[in-house]
Amino acid sequence: MSKTKSEVKKIRKKISYSLKHERESKYELSFTKEDASLIARALKIDFAKEKFDLDEFTVGVNIELEHGTKYSECNVTKNDPILTGKIALAHLKEFPDYYTRLKQLEEEAFNYWSEKGLN
Repeated sequence: MSKTKSEVKKIRKKISYSLKHERESKYELSFTKEDASLIARALKIDFAKEKFDLDEFTVGVNIELEHGTKYSECNVTKNDPILTGKIALAHLKEFPDYYTRLKQLEEEAFNYWSEKGLN
């Protein structure tokens, strides 16, 4: 199913509004599973043909928000859901368990740097 530019724009606007509301409510920004599903549809991801599922993609888009306003000096996406989704998709195309492995790596790194007194 092909998405027109106007459909993608509507999806982007809907999700961006949700994120803005979250920010104004002082909650940490995040995408819901429904948001991730809309992003995936806009990016034409067919989970039946991929080696990763919607759950892994949802984790990915939430982690990749670090390329948005979470760290202002690293903001390249401005929390745009489609750009954020493309970053997650690229990582999952490389390794379908990218975010599972990333979590393990971050836990190891946290322990390592904690022992050195840098966390």
